[in-house]
Amino acid sequence: MKDERYWNRRLKNNAAAKRSRDARRAKESQVEIRVALLERETENLNLR
Repeated sequence: MKDERYWNRRLKNNAAAKRSRDARRAKESQVEIRVALLERETENLNLR
């Protein structure tokens, strides 16, 4: 049978994993935005 310490550790780990996933998604989103901006800038420079 699992004890209270086990469940506390599981809850803490689940929360940490969620924070990590959320941070990764936010970083990926920022990278996608940066890529789009750089692609647009490259296109504008190539039109000159």
